[in-house]
Amino acid sequence: MKKTQMAKLLFAYLFVLLVPVAQIHAMEVKSDEASEEWKKDISWNWDIIDTSDISFPKDFLWGVGTSKVLDEQENAQLAKNLGVNLNSVVVEWGKVEPQEGVFDRNELQRYVRICDELISNNIRPMIILHHYTNENAIPAWFADKGGFEKMENIQDFVRFATEVTKALRGKAQWIEPFVSPASYAAQGWLTGDLSPNKKDMSLMTEVLKNLLETHVQVRNAVKGTSDVKIMFNHHIFPIEPWHAVYNPLRALENIACTIADRLTNDCVIKFFTSGIFYIDFPFKDKIKTICSLAHIKCPVDFAQHINLDAPKSVDAVGIDYYSHGYMDKVKAIPDPEREKTQHETFTVYPEGLWRAIAQVSKQFAKPLNVPMIIAENGIATDDDEQRERFLKRHLYALSKALRDGYNVTGYCYSNLMDNNVEKRSGLYTSERKLKRGAQYFIDVIKGNVGHKKDKAKVNKSGLQELLSVERSQK
Repeated sequence: MKKTQMAKLLFAYLFVLLVPVAQIHAMEVKSDEASEEWKKDISWNWDIIDTSDISFPKDFLWGVGTSKVLDEQENAQLAKNLGVNLNSVVVEWGKVEPQEGVFDRNELQRYVRICDELISNNIRPMIILHHYTNENAIPAWFADKGGFEKMENIQDFVRFATEVTKALRGKAQWIEPFVSPASYAAQGWLTGDLSPNKKDMSLMTEVLKNLLETHVQVRNAVKGTSDVKIMFNHHIFPIEPWHAVYNPLRALENIACTIADRLTNDCVIKFFTSGIFYIDFPFKDKIKTICSLAHIKCPVDFAQHINLDAPKSVDAVGIDYYSHGYMDKVKAIPDPEREKTQHETFTVYPEGLWRAIAQVSKQFAKPLNVPMIIAENGIATDDDEQRERFLKRHLYALSKALRDGYNVTGYCYSNLMDNNVEKRSGLYTSERKLKRGAQYFIDVIKGNVGHKKDKAKVNKSGLQELLSVERSQK
């Protein structure tokens, strides 16, 4: 066979099996190792479920996300009106360190004021050092030198993290270095949806490896200067084959789902549970052989990386969960039978929150003996009834997970306020008006819905004692 013919066959193979991955963010799929829970209660009958039959510990952490704080006093007051005791605050690296090694002390002081204002209102700040949707997530100078594509640049982010931690010493008890590193790597270097808008699978895995290594180095750096706890944030987006088991297309869809999982989920969990980063790519050896014979660059020649400090770098696992989807032949699609939202790929699937908790508990949190927090969960809609229905069903799924023994210690709704014209997910409008559909969230926090447990207290003084929780884990 001529090399050109062989190359064409290879490209055809890659097109059929790998292109669908480019449409998937961080996700989870059923596999042989998946817990039995994934095979049960895939669809609950909400017509007969009493969503008010919920219970949470008295000191359960109730939070809200703030992607961009405009006024510290106003932000704290809006959060306080909800009754929450936790507020995530995104630090904008591009503003804090506008020039390499030069920090804007006024900007750092602004975050000190933000934290002070929250604490004065009995709300604990959770600091996020990098949120990939924020336009100031990285400075221009960092991007110009290759950003997270280069291992040697990790020290820049560690320096930034250390400086922020010092400035907020005694105020921030939790730091989240990155919001979903797998989503950031996939959308920036695989799908090209985010800056730097590249489509290179090998480079994507290199970036993901560097992001995970950065998390570990940040933990090692700040642990020596502060008693702050480090949370690792992971986005769960379950995706499953669309066609029935007996359909021949099912096999192709299984492969596509597996590839997506290995690129964005499996390698992340294995790194933090074993200290070894590697991509267990299907048919990798065969692809390497074909590429070698065709004398072309192998797209799945992924390097391994080892850092045995990784399992010690996670004090809690933050779960981002919004929805799930299906793989239809070679294309990821939203669930056509579920309620649509303003986000084109997200439909409403409350059962998925319970499933995500069960999966993360088994594969990630329980092996590390750390708790879980729902770090992001929300809906983009203008329909107040849909928002209330979303909250009722997702909080029911969360309460069910607690009753089933899963070690979840908090829940954060995303977001506090609308910050996107097309995707309005806030509990408040951009005019700071509380949405009618948000009242249910307030009622649950106040204990006006269901009942609160006297046992399994989570923390007596904010977040400081979160890790002392001894609630049983599955």
